[in-house]
Amino acid sequence: MTENTHILQQIVRGVIYLAKQGIPFRGDVEKISSPKNPGNFLALLKSYAETDEILYNHLYSPKLRNATYLSPTTQNDIINIIGYDMLRAGIVEKVKVAKFFSVLADEVSSFNIEHLAICLRYVDANNDICEDFVTFIKLERVRAIDIYEAITGCLEELGLSLNNLRGQGYDGASTMSGEKSGVQKRIREKQPKAIYTHCAGHSFNLAILSSCTLPPIRNCIDQVKSITLWIKNSPKRDALLKAVVNITGNKHNSCTSRTPLLNVCITRWVENIEGWERFTLCHPFLVKMCEVILYGDTQLQLYNDGWSAEDKKNALAYLKILESFQFIFSLVTLQRTLLVYMKEAVVKLQGKKQDIVTGIALVQDCIKELKDLRSDIQNYFERIFQHSCRLAARSDVSVTVPRICQRQQHRMNQQSDSPEEYYKTTITIPFLDQLISDLSCRFDRHAKQAASLQGLLPTFITKSSSPSAIKDAVEFYSEDLPNAGIVDEELYRWKHKWLLIPSQNRPHTLHEVLQQCSEHGFLNLFTLLKLFATIPLSSCSCERSASALKRLNSYLRCTQTEERLSSLALIHMNYETSIDVNEVCKSFLEKNPRRMQSVSLL
Repeated sequence: MTENTHILQQIVRGVIYLAKQGIPFRGDVEKISSPKNPGNFLALLKSYAETDEILYNHLYSPKLRNATYLSPTTQNDIINIIGYDMLRAGIVEKVKVAKFFSVLADEVSSFNIEHLAICLRYVDANNDICEDFVTFIKLERVRAIDIYEAITGCLEELGLSLNNLRGQGYDGASTMSGEKSGVQKRIREKQPKAIYTHCAGHSFNLAILSSCTLPPIRNCIDQVKSITLWIKNSPKRDALLKAVVNITGNKHNSCTSRTPLLNVCITRWVENIEGWERFTLCHPFLVKMCEVILYGDTQLQLYNDGWSAEDKKNALAYLKILESFQFIFSLVTLQRTLLVYMKEAVVKLQGKKQDIVTGIALVQDCIKELKDLRSDIQNYFERIFQHSCRLAARSDVSVTVPRICQRQQHRMNQQSDSPEEYYKTTITIPFLDQLISDLSCRFDRHAKQAASLQGLLPTFITKSSSPSAIKDAVEFYSEDLPNAGIVDEELYRWKHKWLLIPSQNRPHTLHEVLQQCSEHGFLNLFTLLKLFATIPLSSCSCERSASALKRLNSYLRCTQTEERLSSLALIHMNYETSIDVNEVCKSFLEKNPRRMQSVSLL
């Protein structure tokens, strides 16, 4: 029996290793004795067996051939025990202890199969804000009713009641956010306290995307994408660009990264900002690359010939774009505005522990900075214009304005006395105005939600002595509070507590406040803080689940069952969680008592 347990422990260790690393299990011929690739699972066990005599004897000369524990069925049993019975059950137990929770959901397509990623947000026993993935659900249809039934069915399966659901976090698709028959509306009909929050990450990206509809900015983005794809889709053109960077990079003291350009995707704005920054740094090299394709170069003789007529035609077209000062100015405006003033907010809004109050404060700070730029537009414009001139000079591009026509509908047609005046009035001012307007409009609903919550934060409560600041919240959550009648007295004590502490030592975020709030000293306020922390700011945890799905559900693994896929995702996404091998073996024995014989299999 001891030997059997040892063998099972080694098999479990192999499963855990492969699942955490996101590595496929199966191979071409799953036989230990086969000279062909047996797959990662068997190959790993063979590696273990080199220093483990008991496992070696079991793999190569088992006493019972029908009890080797190496089959896909045994793999699935172990994977499900770890994923469902241990990791997911642990998450559900923490949610039940927390009592109140929010649900986050997002749909993702993988190999023509629609999956619904579901995550839960809650405050655990240590007063930490948690967002944990729980499952993937296969969807036959992506209608609101189907997604609603999938979410409610999942919660019922997990043993979580809708009575304790206090928040919903989805993207802005009409299926999810519809006010008449969307998923959030259907759930709120069952549980009115389940407040819907449009993902702040999506809202921020949509605001940027809307601002980029300004013709010069829109054309610049499309041209950057087109040039990047043209280069990255050809190994020869990509190698030429790297050669140009290596030869001339030191001259300009610029980036010589292994990958000069990054793909630009409309939904990944952090990557977009980095992509535009990389493209701006590579601009002189891109000009030089197009010139080499068209005219050749003595330093790059390896690339002087072999270009097709199509290559030369595209190189000429892109060279004209790259040598346009309007393109350069639009690129610099995008890169400097988004990289310097907005990247921090884009990144922080995706954090798991961000709360709605802190998130709105980030956006409002960003809007304030943009408004300050707008009020001092001349200095801001001069910095952008001078940088654009320096970039243009490196490629021998002169400062010009596009041709002005009497009638024009599809591009800027502003009369001006100088290039500076033209670019300031046609690009810089409209871009900033649109960006400020879109951010303010899209986060208006978030700001109203935050306004009813921020009255509990020390930063705000020390400035107001009236309990009316949280009156609406107290009325809305009155049934959830232990004793709503004494909230005003607790609020007075709460304010007095923070007035005795210097402002620089007061907590500023909801997460920090929760850590310093006594559950026994402030029963009602502590409950309110937990409820506010439960309301989601974004659904980015679901997006991260979708990224894990792409790593796990590859072309060669797309036939695995939904149960196995969800369990593997749970193990992979909870990488830092320690898994007790002995506990896994014990659960396996309890579920499959006949698979383990009382005598040694050897």
